[in-house]
Amino acid sequence: MEQPSLFHTAANYVTAKRQHDCGRSLLRTIAGLLCNVAKCVPLLVQQNMDGSNFFNRSWAEFRVGFSDLRGNYWLGNERLHRLTTSGRYKLRFDLQALNHSWYYTEYSSLSVFNETSNYKIRVSGYQGNAGDALWYSDGKMFTTFDRDNDRRSVSDGNCAVRTGGGFWHSNCTYCGVNVIRGRPDDFKWRGRLGTQNVAITLNLQSSRMWLTC
Repeated sequence: MEQPSLFHTAANYVTAKRQHDCGRSLLRTIAGLLCNVAKCVPLLVQQNMDGSNFFNRSWAEFRVGFSDLRGNYWLGNERLHRLTTSGRYKLRFDLQALNHSWYYTEYSSLSVFNETSNYKIRVSGYQGNAGDALWYSDGKMFTTFDRDNDRRSVSDGNCAVRTGGGFWHSNCTYCGVNVIRGRPDDFKWRGRLGTQNVAITLNLQSSRMWLTC
């Protein structure tokens, strides 16, 4: 499957950089970001270029977002909360497998709760050809190496430490888009179809998450 025509690799970093610069004023206004989605311009939430340790970040960093010159990117949990409570958005994943084939998954409904709720996520309405990997994160709080909100016992350790990336971990994740390649759960997408929890397994080359209208 070829990469969807809406999402051109050459434009990714420019898009992310503009969003990151715009997002710095989010506490004053989110009008610019809302405008992007209102006009049906996909808003980049996450981009992982190669499964590196880029997403091994603190709670404070995930809260405000971060990026680098290679195109790795996280919009920021506070922005996600404000955007998803200000309107009804879809969440889309574009997934590039190691064989360079492209797959997608989309959820028709997304809500990210506030920081007091540890940015708990609710998603529903799956469609796509990669299977549903985010079902395991639905209703879960965000976990980072310095704030453990996952379902594992204290003796079993923190999922963000185990996998090398912050995310809405349960025990730990089937949606390994923030995981370091080679760590437990790996840089993989493990999609559910029907009652089969791991019907599709994709070893990832890169991943992207988008808000769409």
